[in-house]
Amino acid sequence: MSLPKIEGIYNYCDRWCERCTFTSRCAIFEKDKKHPDQKTRAFQERLGENILKANAILRKAAQDAGLNMEAAQARIDESVRRNEQIEIEVRQHPMMTLSAQYIVTGREWLKRQPGMLEHLEDLKTQLTIGMETNEGAKRETRVIKESLAAIQWYLDFIHDRLSRALEGKLMSLEGQGMNADGPRDHDGSAKIAIIAIDRSIEAWSELFTILPEEEDHFLKVLSMLERIKKSAIGEFPLATSFMRPGFD
Repeated sequence: MSLPKIEGIYNYCDRWCERCTFTSRCAIFEKDKKHPDQKTRAFQERLGENILKANAILRKAAQDAGLNMEAAQARIDESVRRNEQIEIEVRQHPMMTLSAQYIVTGREWLKRQPGMLEHLEDLKTQLTIGMETNEGAKRETRVIKESLAAIQWYLDFIHDRLSRALEGKLMSLEGQGMNADGPRDHDGSAKIAIIAIDRSIEAWSELFTILPEEEDHFLKVLSMLERIKKSAIGEFPLATSFMRPGFD
């Protein structure tokens, strides 16, 4: 007997479905399995065309009903203008500037991975001459693989979730956000961003122990992540106490 879906679980997860134990209870995961083409360019183009058609039909229906389309359009234009202003405020926020810098710094290191190839060759040599056990070599290789995977996965994710959280907070302050008088959605977005930061810190720290000669770079990255986390907690003081459906 299958367990029921957990409502809203997909709003506050890290999108790493391959490692999630709740996929059978996630409506989004099930939908993506049934309709994998929804991520293709062709599907997005068809969706855009259908939205335009639906908009034209609604406009005609409103005109036929005698509704004041000019007044409605004015309200829509004002809403669009304010949303664009919120996007600018989010983009210029110091926390977002720093998280964007982290993406650049992280990508640069991942592209070059200085010292990593040499370390793996040294590990191979130690294994060959018996200075390292097979189990020890496997463990260290596994740590490297897992750390790199985590860093890559959360590199853009942190910025994306913090952006969503900040945008939600600004909209909520203006009464535009959902559940303005109840649990705050933006706190949930901030919480998974903070969790992703912690996991990234752990991953970078693991690599630091393996490649201590790269101390300057690792300390720079870890400092950036700590500053981003501090800023996020300061901006969203209720984030850590937010209860995510299914996870908390």
